[in-house]
Amino acid sequence: MINCFKRIELTNWEELSKKVDNYIQTTDILQKKYSWNTIDSKEILDKIPMLKTMFLEFDLKVKTIAVIFRSPLSSGGVHVDSGIGVRALIPIKNCQGSYTKFFDVDKSKIQLTTGAAGDMYHHIPESAIISEIASVETITPIMFDPQVPHGVWTNPNLYSPRLTLTIGFNRSPRELLS
Repeated sequence: MINCFKRIELTNWEELSKKVDNYIQTTDILQKKYSWNTIDSKEILDKIPMLKTMFLEFDLKVKTIAVIFRSPLSSGGVHVDSGIGVRALIPIKNCQGSYTKFFDVDKSKIQLTTGAAGDMYHHIPESAIISEIASVETITPIMFDPQVPHGVWTNPNLYSPRLTLTIGFNRSPRELLS
């Protein structure tokens, strides 16, 4: 079985989540409602300096940052991200009871698609899903492989969006999945 995710210990991640949520309130992310929202890395690293140092213990430097917005009662959207490399996923808001699920799929049915924000990803139609191979409740930080087909199942009892922060690094820390 492939290692598609692993929980990681990050000091003060809850404090980071609050600061990122406050930052999100100053943007148009909640109004646009795009699934993928690339953040200006320099801007957020200047406003939230702890983000620069959180991953130094893993010998990682933050390079790319995005907020993932999932509307209430939305589930699925199985896809493969177009970027390569293991990334961090940090819960920001309304993540309890929501799951990131990973799948084995028929790779011949994967379709390159452009998202609402102009982001590229590989869409996987339901007919291509063979089986679920792993699932993780997004309540603490994880490292995950975005090249493994995955989707988000939000908590059906929440009526506010689920927000997570995903972070790419100067290198792909695949060793953190072991």
